[in-house]
Amino acid sequence: MKKLAGMCIVLCFLAGTGGYAQDQQQQAYINTSVENLLRSPGGARVGQLSGNTRVVILGSEGEWIRIATTGWVRKSALTEIDPGEQKVYIQASHILVRTETEAEEILAKLQAGDDFAKLARQYSIDEASKENGGDLGVFAKGDFMAAFDEAAFKLNPGETSGIVKSQIGYHIIKRTR
Repeated sequence: MKKLAGMCIVLCFLAGTGGYAQDQQQQAYINTSVENLLRSPGGARVGQLSGNTRVVILGSEGEWIRIATTGWVRKSALTEIDPGEQKVYIQASHILVRTETEAEEILAKLQAGDDFAKLARQYSIDEASKENGGDLGVFAKGDFMAAFDEAAFKLNPGETSGIVKSQIGYHIIKRTR
């Protein structure tokens, strides 16, 4: 997802555009005040186009026209995860600290047999989870930062990660289920 700006979005919509479907690269404009965008002919609605939006005709299927349009969205609004894929949920806990040195010390204590939840309550700077022993609850891939997600989803239940660096600090993650 290196080039997000100006990304071409391909969508389908029902339009009374008659002969447009024959010309694969002809431009057209939405001639209603608002037109629903559908994932596929007769499929789920994925958004709307405002009247006078310029589109390029890509093809047709019966009364449906396949279009392309260019627009801008915030980078934070995009994900590389296909929303059509079935989401996998896991549960994990973490200990978040500010420095790698702190994380190394805590990891050594865990490897010596100390209790993860106890160490989370004692050392974690994540106020939202520390009182619950670092428990983050159940979450899906994409709910957290990429580095955190990648490490958490590689773990099997009961396993603890090494040190994971993210934008907010250093994590030690334990997958609980």
